[in-house]
Amino acid sequence: MQLSNIAQFLEIYKKKLALEDDKRGSLIKIISEETGIILSEKVIVITKGVIVLKVAHVVKNEVFLHKLPILKKIKESGQTNIHDIQ
Repeated sequence: MQLSNIAQFLEIYKKKLALEDDKRGSLIKIISEETGIILSEKVIVITKGVIVLKVAHVVKNEVFLHKLPILKKIKESGQTNIHDIQ
């Protein structure tokens, strides 16, 4: 009985991780379309509605130059919980 509960829990966790990967993938696509910069999923962290980029300052500055159009496209894509980029 308990093994079944663990399997159900792991299935829920697996689905949540897949959704996060999809979200990062769409963010990478939007950023790429606006800036021409292709980021890795490893450098994007989403925390409390804020996208944190773990990249060089030069790359981060280029993304910040296009911050408003990027955030607008993110909202249009249906990800209304994201409101800032850092």
